[in-house]
Amino acid sequence: MTGSFGFGEQDAYILKLNLKGEAEWQKTFGGKGDDEAKSIQQTTDGGYVVAGWTKSFGSAWWKDVYILKLNSKGEVEWQKTFGGEYDDLANSIQQTTDGGYIVSGYNSGNVYILKLNAKGDLEWGKTFDSGYMANSIQQTTDGGYIVAGYKGGGIYILKLDSKGEVEE
Repeated sequence: MTGSFGFGEQDAYILKLNLKGEAEWQKTFGGKGDDEAKSIQQTTDGGYVVAGWTKSFGSAWWKDVYILKLNSKGEVEWQKTFGGEYDDLANSIQQTTDGGYIVSGYNSGNVYILKLNAKGDLEWGKTFDSGYMANSIQQTTDGGYIVAGYKGGGIYILKLDSKGEVEE
């Protein structure tokens, strides 16, 4: 997040470095409110997918999940917001084997998981009333997902199937 340049109060800031550590490009994303990038991954097409939160787009008062798909030059291919009445934030994103994306974060202090297709459209969303925050998500070899998070020093691990249902 930067307040040094960009459009809003605080904007999501992405910097692409070459092998020598020199800047190839740098971009800011967001609007008039605060916007933050929390996770980035290179995608199979050579671009990037970014997850975080926004107060510029979506609801007028609360933070919403903010997902950006960038091409290899850092130009926006699409951007999406997801959320409801309270704060919804994304902490982790990963491209899935079907070309879509899996996102983890929290919603009002609970684990919040979103499965998006390749165009960023919502396939399913799940909230787990746990009081925990999800910090990381990875697709597993069986097509499901493993989620890791914390609450007050305690670690939270959740195993989901491909449809977001808890596996016991």
